[in-house]
Amino acid sequence: MVEMIGLPLLLSLFLQANGGRVGRMTGGTEAPEHKYPYLVSFRQSQDPNHTEEYFHFCSGSILNKYWILTSASCFANRNPKVTWAVVGTNDFFKGGDKYKIDNIVFHENYDKRYRDNIAVARVAGEIEFNDNVQPITLYTNEFTRYGAAGTIAGWSVKDNLLLSDKLHEIDLPIISNEECKKDRRGYITEKHVCTYFNSTAGLCFEDIGGPLIFEGAQLGIASYAIPCSLDWPDVYTRISGYLQWIIDHVGTVRTTST
Repeated sequence: MVEMIGLPLLLSLFLQANGGRVGRMTGGTEAPEHKYPYLVSFRQSQDPNHTEEYFHFCSGSILNKYWILTSASCFANRNPKVTWAVVGTNDFFKGGDKYKIDNIVFHENYDKRYRDNIAVARVAGEIEFNDNVQPITLYTNEFTRYGAAGTIAGWSVKDNLLLSDKLHEIDLPIISNEECKKDRRGYITEKHVCTYFNSTAGLCFEDIGGPLIFEGAQLGIASYAIPCSLDWPDVYTRISGYLQWIIDHVGTVRTTST
């Protein structure tokens, strides 16, 4: 079931750090309207009756009319029956459609060291596609272009630690797993991908579950941030390592190999 909303979408911020454009964690570059039609804000009710006053806690990406891709850590300690997915808006305060979450499927080997940190969320009813709401394409080709920029998007933390009313975006260099392991050590496997700029740019906790975009397709799922750009690489679940798992649970998806 879809509802029109005017409630805040709470994501987190990102900067612009590509092609000579360098932003700060407290700034960012405003995203063009509806550039990310697959982006999802997951919300949970603060109202005991679960009827209003939702807060954002994680992000995701639309796979098809029924399923949303996210990280398992987003829902590890949450009741999906009181959570919602908001889609189709860049505006913090208004617009977009809201869908109740019906079920969460976790990867069977997920653990809290962020191995296999992937899940899919089933909405109640069907997501209505339009110019502002579309499924994402999954990046399933072999990736070797380390040093190239990937993109993440969210709602910005400003200097006063309040959230921006507009969606922001940032480009971050994708680094090799070998480089990432220098800081992350045992956490990094072939099923991860990492980005790193410096202590002024990177993920925050509310961005977990959201897509890392490369050449218009989702290369990774934001998985691990400590916290908010503290000069460590950010870690993502690598999509190509889980394509069959995704298809087995949600059915047809868009990929770069089809």
